Amino acid sequence: MDNVQYWAIATTGERLGPMTLERLVSLRPRPETPIWRQGLADWTAAGEVEELREFFAPPAPLCPAPPAAASSYTAPAPQRMPYNYQSADNQQPPMPPTYLAWSIVAMLVCCVVTGIVALIYSTKVSSRYYAGDYEGARKASENTAIWLAVTIVCGLIAIPFQVVLSML
Repeated sequence: MDNVQYWAIATTGERLGPMTLERLVSLRPRPETPIWRQGLADWTAAGEVEELREFFAPPAPLCPAPPAAASSYTAPAPQRMPYNYQSADNQQPPMPPTYLAWSIVAMLVCCVVTGIVALIYSTKVSSRYYAGDYEGARKASENTAIWLAVTIVCGLIAIPFQVVLSML
């Protein structure tokens, strides 16, 4: 007489068995699937059978939990560096002037149309500089200076005409 224990399983309304424990496990029963073997009084849920509990245990974590003493450690908060931070190995050139305030004043006082163009170029200076496009920032700064000069000249030309027209 052999000592192999035979199992039976009830799935989808039919009973399968007798079978070995290895065959039963290969069918991948759920914890609530009815199982029977010799020694059990009646059909029992697979999760309640001692020999099968290890198959339904949650998987072990890939990383073990740290010991209790180590869990009290808190990492320091990361520090943000300002945009103009210069590391020793990556020297960046200084940011060219934006002329933003001058563009706004010239737009309001002298000439609105050319002042808007100067204002647009002045906003491109810092965004290109912080993106790492130093040459683009330099060109935007030069274009801002040119359009700022055009705005002031247009305003100086327009002022005498405005004075004459206001007298009429």
